[in-house]
Amino acid sequence: MADDIEKTCGFVRARLRDALGIMEMSEDDYMQRLKDSMRLLANALRR
Repeated sequence: MADDIEKTCGFVRARLRDALGIMEMSEDDYMQRLKDSMRLLANALRR
C-alpha cells in the first residue's frame, strides 16, 4: 500500500512539473499564487 501511495505522489509531482513547464511558471511562483488564493478565500469566508 505504501508503494502505491509513493508511486501516485511521484506521478502527481511529475504531472505538476509538466503543467508548470507548459504554463512557463516556476514552482515557486505557483506556490505563491496558491497561497495568495487561499488567503483571499479564507478572508472571503470570514465575511
